[in-house]
Amino acid sequence: MTPTPALARLLGASTATYRLALIASPRLLATPCKLTATDGTIPSHVATLIRAIAVRDTASGLAMVLAPTGPALRVAVAARAASDFGDAAIFGAALPDAPTKAKSPDSPRLGVCSARTADATPDNPSPQQRNARSNPHSRSIPHS
Repeated sequence: MTPTPALARLLGASTATYRLALIASPRLLATPCKLTATDGTIPSHVATLIRAIAVRDTASGLAMVLAPTGPALRVAVAARAASDFGDAAIFGAALPDAPTKAKSPDSPRLGVCSARTADATPDNPSPQQRNARSNPHSRSIPHS
């Protein structure tokens, strides 16, 4: 399956939507990641950090939605993928056990999904398309 700009924009919109929910309710991330206090409350420093990360992720998600197709969209997707992989590494090292790590919404799967959308723009042709464009004697490959 070849990723499309529509896929990048869908991923950006879902990222922004979920992260806006985290800004409103840090519990959505704190509870499954076992970042709550023993009485179930969320320490203020944890809520502050979750909200700060959520603001960054909301911005990168909106960038994926609003960036024009082409290099700007690829940069927005690359920034999102880098954030996802970074979050996955930090959560992977810091969360207490494997079941909790698996519940984390910042898993490596998101980074891979973001990275796969990086080739989502028409001006980033496949190797076959580049070869066809540079070699006038090669068979023509239609552009999508």
